[in-house]
Amino acid sequence: MSALSSSEAQTPRLWVVSHDRIAVRDKPDLKGRLVASHKRGDDVLATRENEEWLRIGRERFALIDGAPLGFGVLLRRKDEPISLKVINPVDGSPFFDLAVRTTTTIGECRRKVGEYEHSTGGRLRWQSIVPARGKMGTRIIDSKYNVFEDAMTLADCGLDDGDEFGFAYVGDAEADLKMGEG
Repeated sequence: MSALSSSEAQTPRLWVVSHDRIAVRDKPDLKGRLVASHKRGDDVLATRENEEWLRIGRERFALIDGAPLGFGVLLRRKDEPISLKVINPVDGSPFFDLAVRTTTTIGECRRKVGEYEHSTGGRLRWQSIVPARGKMGTRIIDSKYNVFEDAMTLADCGLDDGDEFGFAYVGDAEADLKMGEG
């Protein structure tokens, strides 16, 4: 399981219950004592305890994804605007800030990065962008938590305002961005 960013772990965010009913427990464990519940459509202000659990207040926890129990996603981030940092894959310098929403999909982000024109007139090919958890220039361990699929939303991926939109570039970024020219 990957570590959460400090903003993700400490900043309360609005989540919405997307299942008929969710259990709120006294610890982040399915065996924790049931202390409350919420119904579909309820807003919940919470921080992430880890990849699987939200902390609601001091001693209350809710499971985010009930897939292991056969329920699917139980809670989703509420739609709100965020900005992600995009790093130049050639030299690691800041590239641009990507203005999106928590409900924007990874596929939409790939296309937006591909639409951005570098000062040299070049563009990255969106088809060569492989989004993943982590920062540019670091090795990404292949697991279901680290590689993002096009249909996933930024909220599903745990990406938040100010985070980096990390990706591997499988093309020739220097040629695509026309950075080796003139």
